[in-house]
Amino acid sequence: MEVRFFRDQFYAVMHLYREGKDQHDVQMPAYRGRTELVTDFIAEGHVSLRLEKVTLSDTGLYGCWFSSQTNDQEAIWELQVSVLGSAPLVSMTRCIDGGIELLCESSGWFPQPTVKWKDPQGHDLPSDSKVNADRHGLFDVETSLIVQENAGSISCSIQYPDQSQEVESRVWIRELRDARKHAVEVTLDPNTAQLQLCMFDLKTVTSRNTHQEVTLSMKRFLKKCVMASQGFQEGKHYWEVDVGCNEMWSLGVCRDDVDREVTDVTLSPDNGYWVLGLEREGQWQVIGPDKPVQVVVGEDAVFSCFLSPKTSAEAMEVRFFRDQFYAVMHLYREGKDQHDVQMPAYRGRTELVTDFIAEGHVSLRLEKVTFSDTGLYGCWFSSQTNDQEATWELQVSGLGSGPLVSIMGYVGKGIQLLCKSSGWFPQPIVKWKDPQGHDLPSDSKVNADRHGLFDVETSLIVQENAGSISCSIQYPDQSQDVESRVWIRGGSTAEEMIDFPVFLDTSQRGLWPSSLFFLIHLLLLQPGEPNSEEVKVIGPGESILAIVGEEVEFPCHLSLYLDAEYMEILWFRSQTSDVVHLYQERQELHEQQMAQFQNRTKLVKDDIVHGSVILQLTGVTPADEGPYGCRFLSSNSSGEAVWELEVAGLGSDPHISLEGFKEGGIQLKCSSSGWYPKPKVQWQDRRGQCLPPESEAIIQDAQGLFRLETSVVIQGGAHSNVSCSIQNPLLRQKKEFVVQIADVFLPAPSPWKRAFLGTLVGLPLLLALFATLVLCFFHKQRRSQEKLKEQAEKDKGELQTELVDVTLDPASAHPSLEVSQDGKSVSSRGWASVSAVPSDPQQFTEQKCVLSRERFLAGRHYWEVDVGRRSRWFLGACLAAVVRTGQARLSPAAGYWVMGLWNSCEYFVLEPRRVALTLRVPPRRVGIFLDYEAGKLAFFNVSDGSHIFTFTDTFLGPLCAYFRPRAPDVSEHTDPLTLCSLPSG
Repeated sequence: MEVRFFRDQFYAVMHLYREGKDQHDVQMPAYRGRTELVTDFIAEGHVSLRLEKVTLSDTGLYGCWFSSQTNDQEAIWELQVSVLGSAPLVSMTRCIDGGIELLCESSGWFPQPTVKWKDPQGHDLPSDSKVNADRHGLFDVETSLIVQENAGSISCSIQYPDQSQEVESRVWIRELRDARKHAVEVTLDPNTAQLQLCMFDLKTVTSRNTHQEVTLSMKRFLKKCVMASQGFQEGKHYWEVDVGCNEMWSLGVCRDDVDREVTDVTLSPDNGYWVLGLEREGQWQVIGPDKPVQVVVGEDAVFSCFLSPKTSAEAMEVRFFRDQFYAVMHLYREGKDQHDVQMPAYRGRTELVTDFIAEGHVSLRLEKVTFSDTGLYGCWFSSQTNDQEATWELQVSGLGSGPLVSIMGYVGKGIQLLCKSSGWFPQPIVKWKDPQGHDLPSDSKVNADRHGLFDVETSLIVQENAGSISCSIQYPDQSQDVESRVWIRGGSTAEEMIDFPVFLDTSQRGLWPSSLFFLIHLLLLQPGEPNSEEVKVIGPGESILAIVGEEVEFPCHLSLYLDAEYMEILWFRSQTSDVVHLYQERQELHEQQMAQFQNRTKLVKDDIVHGSVILQLTGVTPADEGPYGCRFLSSNSSGEAVWELEVAGLGSDPHISLEGFKEGGIQLKCSSSGWYPKPKVQWQDRRGQCLPPESEAIIQDAQGLFRLETSVVIQGGAHSNVSCSIQNPLLRQKKEFVVQIADVFLPAPSPWKRAFLGTLVGLPLLLALFATLVLCFFHKQRRSQEKLKEQAEKDKGELQTELVDVTLDPASAHPSLEVSQDGKSVSSRGWASVSAVPSDPQQFTEQKCVLSRERFLAGRHYWEVDVGRRSRWFLGACLAAVVRTGQARLSPAAGYWVMGLWNSCEYFVLEPRRVALTLRVPPRRVGIFLDYEAGKLAFFNVSDGSHIFTFTDTFLGPLCAYFRPRAPDVSEHTDPLTLCSLPSG
C-alpha cells in the first residue's frame, strides 16, 4: 500500500511510503531529516512514525492515510507541544506599608502553569497572581508579594500543572534602610562602553546589533560592558539599578586597571571583578573574533565563533551576516547549510567548518576576498531558549602591482629613474635604496583612485656606474614588501645610451637568490630576441555550440610557451570596445565589462605562465550568440583570435491538452517553451503521416526563447494514436508526446453502415425499419444535447445577473504574495522571510493566501478567476473572522469552503475529508457562485461551461473570497491568479 503521514492537509506530506520504500523527496522541508518510519509490523498493518526534535511550530493537526487499489482511508489527530517558560525574574518594585513589594514575572509557558511564593521554611505565601495568554497561545505569569525587611530567603516557583517541571528564582531580603543612607549619584562613562552598547542620558544602557560610529578610546571595553564615571577609593556608597526583564546581566564593581582588550574573561575577584549576575541555566554567550580580521585581497578569510561555556550547536540555527542581521552571508539550520537564502555576493564563496560544532565551535571560510567585502560582520546562534551574537570588522588590504622602473634619460650629469606601482591598500611606503641598502632621497607622489586604492610614483637621479638600485614599496606595518631592482653600468655620453645596458629584476623581499638567477639570465640573453619565430594567438576554433542555461568555455593560448602573466588579455564581442572580460596588470577589471556579462565570467589562469588561459561564461542565453575574440597584448607584440558562438535550447516536453469538440472531431492543443533557435513542430498519426495543423503560433519571449502552441482537429477512425513532435534544427534533437484517443470519443461512422448499404436494394423494409430507429436515436440525442445547452445558457444568464466586482485586500496577503496595484491579480514572489510579528493584524502569517476586500453577508454573488496554467491553487470563500496566524485545515468545519488543484491534475475539496473531483476539461477559468441565504457555494468550469462541485452549509458570519496561488509553484508556468472583468447586465 501507499502510506502517507500529513500535516493539516492531505498534500502537506510529512512522510511518504510508496512501492516498498520511503519517498523523502516529496517531504515538506520542515520535516526533512526529522522523520523515521518504523515498519517492523507493517505485514500486520501497523506502522509508526517517529518525529525528532519537536518544536512549538509542530503543534497542530496530523493524519495518516492508507491506500490500496480497492480502498483508501485516513485518521487524524492533534499534536500538543508543551513549553517550559523563562526563568522567573524577581524584582523589588517599591516600599509599601513598612514592607517591600516583590514582583515575579515569567513568560512563554504552555500549558497554563501554577505559581507559588515560598518562605525560607518552604511554606506557601499568599500572593496576587495574573496569568495571561499571548497571541501565540503561550502563557505569561505575573505575581506580587509584600514581605517585611529581613524576611530572608524568598522564592518564586513556577511549574507545570502536573508538577513534572518546575523553575524557581530566589531573592534574599536584608535591611535596606541603613544602606540607602549612603546613596550616591552614578552616571555611565560613554568612553568605556563597548561599541554595541547604546546609552541614553548617561543613565540607561542597551544593546543593539550594529557598532556605533564613535571615536576609538584606550578606555573602551571589547567585552560588552560599560563603567561608571565615578570612582570609589574609600567610604560607603549605595546605588540601585533597574534590570527590567533582561534575562542576562551582571552588576557590581571592578578595578579601574582591568584588562579591557579581552572578551572572554571570568568576572571573578581574581580578575578584579566583584559582580552579581543573572544567567539562566543552560545559558551561553557567543564569542567571536576579538580584533579586526585582516586579509589580503584575493586570499581567504576565516571567521571563528564559539559558545561559552561549551554547548552543542548541532540543533541550533547559526547565521553569519554582513552589517545587518537580515543580510545573510551563510545560514546553518536544521542540521544543514541553507544556500538559497544567501546574499548573491557570497554564493559559492562560503564554507562552514562544523568539525567541532558539538562543542559549540564553528568557522566560516570566505573565499577570494575582494575590497567590497570590507565592513562589519557577525555570527548569531539561536536555540529554543536563547539567542546571542558577536560582531567584528573585516579589513581588506591590497598588495599592488610590482614596481615598474623606467629610464627617463639624462638630467644634468645623472640618469633619472622613475618607479610606478598601483592597486595598494592601505597607503604604502615607497623607498629607493643603493647597493648597500641605504635609503636614497627621492621625490614621491601617492594618489587614491576612485576605488580607494593607492597609486604611487617616485623618481630618483643616480650617477653612471651606480650599480644595483632598488625601488621598494611596502605596507605601513612592513608585513608585505614588493621590490624592483635596476643595474646601472657603462656609458658616459648621451650618444652611448642606445647601447646602455640596464637590467631589471622584480621580486618580493626574501627571494634574493631567485632574483640573482633571473639577473644572470638577462646578462646571457642580451642583446637579441628570445626567439625569432612569430607568436600567434590560438582560440577555440571557428565556432562553439553552447546550451541555454549552461556554461561555455573560451580557451585561448599563445603558439609559444610564453609567460602571459604580465600581458593584457582581452575577450571581446564584435569589436575590442565591447569588453567581455579584461585582464590587465595582473588584475581582472570587472568595471570595464559590458553589463550583459557582469557577474557571469570567471578567468581560469592556472596555466597563464605558459601562455594559456580559459574564460568561463555561465548562464548562457540567446543574447550571447554571435562573434567573439580574444587578444593578447604586450609591450612589443599583440595578436588575436576570433570565433562564433552558437546557442541552442532544448525546450520543455510537449504538453497535449484536450480542448473540446470541434467540427465533428476532437481539438487537441500542443504547447512547449524554452526552445532556441526557432523549432519545427509536426503532428503525426499512428502511421507517421503528417496531419495539417489547425493553428500554429511560435512566439519569442523577452529572454529570446521560443514558446509554441499548435492545435489539430482529430476525426474518427484512423487517428487513434496522435503525436506532437518538436525538433531543434541546430541540435538535431526532438521531443515527442503521443496521446491515444479511443474511437468511442470520436464520431466515426458505424461499422455496419457499408454492409447495410450493400443490401439496400434487396431489403427495403429492413432499411426503412433501421432508418427509422437511427433517425429516432439521433433525434433523441440531438434534443438531449440542445436541452443541456439551453440549460447551460439559462444558468449562465442567471449568473450574469449576480456579477460582483471583487478586489483583493493587500493588507491580508501573506508576505510571500504580491498583489497587483489594481487589486485584480496575485502572484508569488518565491521565498520571503516572515517576521514573528505581522505588520498588520489582518495579514496571514502561515497560509500563503489573500482575501477579498468585499464582505458578503447576504444575497447572490458571482465572480470568475483566471487560473492560467498553474499546477497548484485554491479558490473559494471563507469566513472573514478566520484566524490569520498559524496553519488551518481548509474544510467547512474551520470556516473554509474551497476547491483545490494539486500536481496539475488532482482536483479536490475537503468536506471534511478529501473528495477527489473528475473534470473532463482542465479549467483555465473558474466561476464561483455564492447564494448566502441558500447556504450554497458552487464552482463552474468556464472553459467548457460545466458544473464542478457545490458546497451546502449554513454560513454564520460575513464571507470573503479566498485566493491561494500555492507558492512556490514547481510547475513550468507561474501565471498569477487573476480576477476576470465580466460584462455587466
